[in-house]
Amino acid sequence: MANAAYADGHVGAIPIYLAAIADRRYACYSSSRDDAIFISGGSGDAQVELSGRRKMTTSGPSRMHMRVSGTVGAGQNINHVFTFSSATKMDAAFRQISAWADSRASR
Repeated sequence: MANAAYADGHVGAIPIYLAAIADRRYACYSSSRDDAIFISGGSGDAQVELSGRRKMTTSGPSRMHMRVSGTVGAGQNINHVFTFSSATKMDAAFRQISAWADSRASR
């Protein structure tokens, strides 16, 4: 958990998911209020700064879509959508996205 100060002036505890890949660490956050997601971390020149939105679809098979954009590595711009089963836990989704971003950043 981490403390967060919001733009509307309130504060609250938020769950932070941690992903470790080799010697790099990533902090991941998903807001239940507005479905915002953030992934930040790395080390050296393998840095990741991504943000985006999470959306659940209910037409057809229920899926969770996570759209992220930002930078990885030395300024490589990213805009990508990940699709998961609706049963996927947030920590598992964040581990997968972090591993993908880490592989792009460490090239």
